[in-house]
Amino acid sequence: MAKTAIATNFRLPNAPLAEVVFELRWKLVGDAGLPPPLHTDPGLIPALSTFTTEAAKLGFNATRDMSRPQETGAFGVVRRYFRAPDQAFPLLQLGPGIFASNQSSDYYWESFKRQTLDGARALLASYPILEGYPLTPVHLELRYIDVFDKSLLGTTDLFKFLAMGTTLHVQLPPILDSKLFGSGLSGRLLWQAPVRGQKNTIFSFDIGSGTKNKEEIVRLQTKVLTTGDSVPKPSGHAPFIRDIARWLDMAHDVTSPFFKAFVTDNIMKKFSAEV
Repeated sequence: MAKTAIATNFRLPNAPLAEVVFELRWKLVGDAGLPPPLHTDPGLIPALSTFTTEAAKLGFNATRDMSRPQETGAFGVVRRYFRAPDQAFPLLQLGPGIFASNQSSDYYWESFKRQTLDGARALLASYPILEGYPLTPVHLELRYIDVFDKSLLGTTDLFKFLAMGTTLHVQLPPILDSKLFGSGLSGRLLWQAPVRGQKNTIFSFDIGSGTKNKEEIVRLQTKVLTTGDSVPKPSGHAPFIRDIARWLDMAHDVTSPFFKAFVTDNIMKKFSAEV
């Protein structure tokens, strides 16, 4: 049993992870002639009060209001929940049509999964039963954001980074490596494909040049997204939570092997080394 617990809650001690995010979105209410951002969430205001109480039971006692509910567009965040006022992560978030669970580089999969499921239970306990407006989830998303700075490979030139640190290699035409252009190429690559055996589910990775604290970086986002009728519906609280748990494991079983295969063995050794 001990070996299993260690394996499932393993983390890279020198991981490049900046943030991991789970999002659950549900159907909003609005005139079909209006764009989705103008649709509304009739259960949000009563849900906010109860969810704040439920979140406190989970240890998320500090709150920060990001905007007024009436002034927040679809899937925007109204309130964030923290364990302490000066502790940025972990956090839970709630807004019109959206619940989110976030963690930073301190992430362990099993603890993040538990936080997410506890937050989903709090949502189900908080969202009011409104005649004609049931809570209807339409979107599940798990995404990871990794940040690589110049210290890793001595460069943030995107194509040099790909060639030196990943198993993805892009062959540029000779004209782009001529005297016409300077060094330090920047850019962005986006790839996506359906996940086999999972209806309405895609995996994507998006890697590109960026900045953090005014320093140049390479940013990688990996994501699993399920939409529409393939998103589990809350016929009952316990079955719905089991469905979300299964979905989380499926998504993690896609993103984790991808990252390990995407970076080179030498780079993975650097992430695995204690600092």
